[in-house]
Amino acid sequence: MRKEKRCDLERDVPVVRDLKITRRSPTTLQLLGRSTRQHPKDQLKKIAEIVKTYGIVLPILIDSKDYVVDGWGFVLVARELGLQEIPVVCNSDLSKTQLRALRIALNKVSELSSWNDAELKLEIEDILQIDPGLPLAIDNPTLDMILDGNGADEEDECPVTPMKRETISRLGDQFQCGEHIICQHDVCRRALQCSNRWSRHAVKIGPGS
Repeated sequence: MRKEKRCDLERDVPVVRDLKITRRSPTTLQLLGRSTRQHPKDQLKKIAEIVKTYGIVLPILIDSKDYVVDGWGFVLVARELGLQEIPVVCNSDLSKTQLRALRIALNKVSELSSWNDAELKLEIEDILQIDPGLPLAIDNPTLDMILDGNGADEEDECPVTPMKRETISRLGDQFQCGEHIICQHDVCRRALQCSNRWSRHAVKIGPGS
């Protein structure tokens, strides 16, 4: 078992830092540690929509050597959009190992929260009534499920239309369809006949043969 170290906040690290926002070219920034998070095209497209609509409203967290601790997806989008500079904050008092751990922690802790579906629905409805064009980073099928209140596992109710048709074919009938002839057979009976015919030619293998 890994023992958790109790941290003396006043001695080890300052809880509140004076974070000064500066600017960096996104082309000079590098990813800290390994590429542990994947950024699919769909996510980058949604981030681009956010940047184009709202701008970059949160600075990128970097270390003293311009390695990105948090916000790498926005860096990739900034490069794609050709932005010359983006806002950053630099942390210089934590070690490289601590920053790598912080990077994982910041990503993992966000996965522990969940949506309040009822409140989310009301919030989205309010926003869409005022400005339906604002990007929410939600795809249309998911947005429909949120607003309609239907779960992904619920089936749509389809009306059953009674159909009364006169039977025009019987077993043994044949129909000409262009160059093809369609025969009306008893499938279960034909399958049984084929099975019996095959069994007469079968050779037993395995234990007892």
